[in-house]
Amino acid sequence: MEETQEISLLDIYTIIKDKFGKILMATFIGFVIAALLTFLVIEPKYTATTDIVVNDTQDSSEQLNQSQLQTNLTLLNTYQNIVTKPVVLEPAIEEVGADMTVEELASQVTVTTESDSLIFSVTVENASPYLAADLANAIAKHFSNEVQNILNVQNVSIVTSAEPDEDPASPNVLLNLILGALIGGIIGLVYQLLRAIFDRTVRSSEIVEEVGWTMLGTLPEMTKSNVQETRFKKKNKDNQNRRRRV
Repeated sequence: MEETQEISLLDIYTIIKDKFGKILMATFIGFVIAALLTFLVIEPKYTATTDIVVNDTQDSSEQLNQSQLQTNLTLLNTYQNIVTKPVVLEPAIEEVGADMTVEELASQVTVTTESDSLIFSVTVENASPYLAADLANAIAKHFSNEVQNILNVQNVSIVTSAEPDEDPASPNVLLNLILGALIGGIIGLVYQLLRAIFDRTVRSSEIVEEVGWTMLGTLPEMTKSNVQETRFKKKNKDNQNRRRRV
């Protein structure tokens, strides 16, 4: 089994300092990959929201008491379930002429409500901001019709109609780019740390002394340009010696 070297915080700092250029390159690569995925691969999604209020009283002008308010709040879950049923979604699809199934539309619909509020929101997410708005409004319209037939509820009002929003709800460009750069940088750092951990090369006389080996000699650290320069000088010297022999 191969032995690995222990790395201290000082070693980590030294690795980051020495390999900063490579880590920075990995960060840049992660940023570029995230940008390509965000702008070229991931399809932007747009949302449109309509708000609906349902008042389960026989007289719309009647003042709600606490009991009636609690009843309406309890029925909100029922209303939300009806919104995503085929009885509402099928006619909505037909009205706007959308090329999709009920299941596909249901996966694009989100129903939310605030605590102690009779208003609930229907949000549609789609690749087209205009289709998202048309579908949300059609769903609100057909829900209003069907809930009267199913639960005999007369007081259904559309508080806010959906409007197309050309600013995509997803993907989050800034977040994706930051995450891409961060992941790239982390991968680059981890790679350099692992290389250092599993590197069995003896790089200093201190390591030789620690393990009790005998120091036979040392070689100066040379850059690539130093090596090439030394080889060039040696080659010239050999050529001169040959000419002298001739």
